[in-house]
Amino acid sequence: MERLTQTWMSQLDDNKRLSEMTIPGTHDSGTYTLGDGPVDSAAKCQTQSIAEQLNNGIRYLDIRLARGTEDDGVLWLYHGKERAIAVSLNLTFEQVINDCLRFLDKNPQETIIMSVKREFGNDIHDWVKNTIEKRSDWKKRWWLFNDKNPLLKDVRGKIVLFRRFDGADFGLDTQGGWPDDSEGPLSHHNINFYIQDVYNSWSDDDDRKDKFNVYVKNCLIRASTDSKEKFYINFASATGFLGGLLPLTSNPRDMAEAVLPLFYQYLSESAPARYGIIPMDFPEIGSNLTKMLINCNKANVHAPAIGSVVEICTTLGLLQDGYDFCMDVKGGDSQDGASVIVYEARRSNNQKWKLTDAGDGFCYLEPQHTTGKVLDAAYRSGSETKVAIQGKSGSDSQKWKITTTGDYPVQYTISPKSTQGSCLDIKGGICKNGSEIILFPKHGGDNQLWYINKIG
Repeated sequence: MERLTQTWMSQLDDNKRLSEMTIPGTHDSGTYTLGDGPVDSAAKCQTQSIAEQLNNGIRYLDIRLARGTEDDGVLWLYHGKERAIAVSLNLTFEQVINDCLRFLDKNPQETIIMSVKREFGNDIHDWVKNTIEKRSDWKKRWWLFNDKNPLLKDVRGKIVLFRRFDGADFGLDTQGGWPDDSEGPLSHHNINFYIQDVYNSWSDDDDRKDKFNVYVKNCLIRASTDSKEKFYINFASATGFLGGLLPLTSNPRDMAEAVLPLFYQYLSESAPARYGIIPMDFPEIGSNLTKMLINCNKANVHAPAIGSVVEICTTLGLLQDGYDFCMDVKGGDSQDGASVIVYEARRSNNQKWKLTDAGDGFCYLEPQHTTGKVLDAAYRSGSETKVAIQGKSGSDSQKWKITTTGDYPVQYTISPKSTQGSCLDIKGGICKNGSEIILFPKHGGDNQLWYINKIG
């Protein structure tokens, strides 16, 4: 279900504040570059690249920087609080920014929170600023206010900076008062945080479970009932003394294997709630844990707004093949009567549809590879009604009602005004490139359910 994890924020209300959300994240996000030997495994917290993390639903990145050995303005990712023992991740801040912006270019309704920490050494604030401003198009892609809790609509397509370094007046300040190996509140510029970051207290398996049972769970409960104006950052990550290099100590994977199944069980038995930001090590260990965290967010269950440009994707393709299939004007044909099918998502204009007002809660669906055409349900073929594009006439067969079926992930049925007891249906319930879309009486099957991804 990659598309759902790539675009999950697109289904959330524009007026929701970031502090009101449950946001899956990763701890020490750049450590995927490390190997699996005994020294590297003491520091390795991730196996997935930054791009993979984002595609899999992660929206909070923990980036730890220091100056390199050259005075060249290049910031490198490290793990370790002193240069003498720090592990270089062979990854630059600029590379991370590029990965993030490529993701946001493809998914402009998403936002990424990036926590940037000075891991050791000299001040980095000027170098961070210079890197962000290195290209003229980069700075506008960052949200750098230090005194605002942003609405989602203000930061879609942007990186929100959480600053864990001194000497700067940009970004939300989480540096002063950070509860290192502890938990507690902090506040700067009237922005309030509660942070649980207890990480260095475990050895055997029973002790490891205390990370969840004593710390993570209690912080989840606190977050679910406290003010939604307060940011919660609840680290599910931890290690033991010396990171598992000695007997009776734990490396990050040991901890994740103990903690994340307990986390999954807790969410399975609990009602969805606002839990805040959840940085994790190896989030894939928790099976569908990231998706369960995403599902804690209350989606905007209304149809996309008039004027939106969307892709309309079938749930069926995700269930059958794990791929994304979208409503597609066959071959990019712009003639009247051109067939509408499902085809693997390519973000081409013949897969983009603009919703325009048709009155009384109905809309026209206008394909974006041509002009003056709309989706029409007036084509009979034997006992079937096929859908195609046709010049806009205002007939009821061209006016569509988009109706939600529930909460996240929001799915819809799409019915014409002319035949409201029927809806768009993938013929035969078989999803492959070229499968026909027809009109069929509503039955609630997966081949009649669609999710709508706003792309403009």
